[in-house]
Amino acid sequence: MSDIIIIIMFERFKKTYHWLLRLVHPLPLIGGLHISDQLLRYVVIFRNRPLVTSVRLAPGVFEDGALRDRDALLVALRHLRDAIHGKDGSAQVIVTLETSRVYTQLLTLPALAPQEISSALDLNLRASSPFPIESAYYAAESVGVSKSGSPEFLAAYIDRGLIDAVSGVLSNAGFVVVAIEFAGLSMARTCAELGGIDPQEAVLILGVMNDGMDLLIVRDKHLYFHDWSPW
Repeated sequence: MSDIIIIIMFERFKKTYHWLLRLVHPLPLIGGLHISDQLLRYVVIFRNRPLVTSVRLAPGVFEDGALRDRDALLVALRHLRDAIHGKDGSAQVIVTLETSRVYTQLLTLPALAPQEISSALDLNLRASSPFPIESAYYAAESVGVSKSGSPEFLAAYIDRGLIDAVSGVLSNAGFVVVAIEFAGLSMARTCAELGGIDPQEAVLILGVMNDGMDLLIVRDKHLYFHDWSPW
């Protein structure tokens, strides 16, 4: 009985400690920033409600998958930042880029010892890159195993020059970038976490955008397949 009382008291102390800690050192508010060819859209969850702020981009800021007008993007981002936090504030964001700028591919590795998977995955990532590997940012996420028991990974590639250019403008505009990902991955994760998806089933998700449609297959709460079709 005394052990149970001690555990209950410890749990109450822990909850009180974390509450006091949040008062002294409040957690930073991290929002989502979607950057498309036409629009900047900032979303943050505050008191369980989504708050959305948008700024329209001038024509020609992005063309053919590249940033063409850094000054116009900087002006728009500063206007958005001012609307969010004021002129002296900074905003921490997870940046989502258009899916059309990202190349994805499912990689299946042979059955390997655990210590061999990392090097084999890196070799496959380099060999499968649609860009010269030195001009790309790339990563892979485990999506489970195939029916034959082979490990499977979803690989994603994006042009390094685009990421570096956009990151630089974001920093100059007062944004702190926590992570950068593509819209299809963000959509799949949100649906998996909030949409009540059965992890035992494969689910087809369609995302209808202004400039095209995302087709996603989510399996075991992971993005398993992704395809983008422009209008």
